[in-house]
Formats: sequence, structure tokens, C-alpha cells
Amino acid sequence: EVGVVLNPETDLSEISSVIHEADVVQFMTVEPGSYGSDFHKEVINKVTEAKRKHPEISVEVDGHVTPENIEELREAGADLFVSGSYVQESDNPGQAVRTLEEKIGDK
Repeated sequence: EVGVVLNPETDLSEISSVIHEADVVQFMTVEPGSYGSDFHKEVINKVTEAKRKHPEISVEVDGHVTPENIEELREAGADLFVSGSYVQESDNPGQAVRTLEEKIGDK
């Protein structure tokens, strides 16, 4: 599969000429390269817009995905989730992954 990644400040319209070719659109919810940085809540609206305009495309979010925001991201239309700092900084990474899965009803 082929995907396109958008940084938090990038507007969805900037990939309008290629989005129909993509299988996945990934939204960075933090500044790339800034491990553990702040979550950009405004990206949630972009996720909703992408899923509404292109329901056939998988939407992925990457960055600061936690139990506190994963449900809202799912409701916005995200299909796939990447969580680095929450899982890696947990005392029990396996349980951290299971907690995220439970929050979105995957387990």
C-alpha cells in the first residue's frame, strides 16, 4: 500500500491532486522529530475532513496517541494509530497497547 503523510500544519488541500492514488493518509499529530511533543488537537478536524471526503482511504494518526485521545481520534475517522511515547515510557508496554486497543474496541 502507498500512503501520504501530512505534518500538523499542512492543509488537506495540498494533497488534493494525489489523495485519490493513496491507500493511506497519515496525519502527524505532533511535530515530526519532536519525540513526546504536544498533541496538535486541530489535526482532529483534518482527520474528520479526510474521512468524510475520502471514506475509501485508511486514515492513520501518529504522535502522542494516548488513552485520553484515542477514542476522539477514532470517532473523528482514524482507522490506524501509532503511539510511541505512551507505549515506550510505560512500565508495561504490552498492557499500554492493550489499553489503547480496549479504548477503541479492538480487543
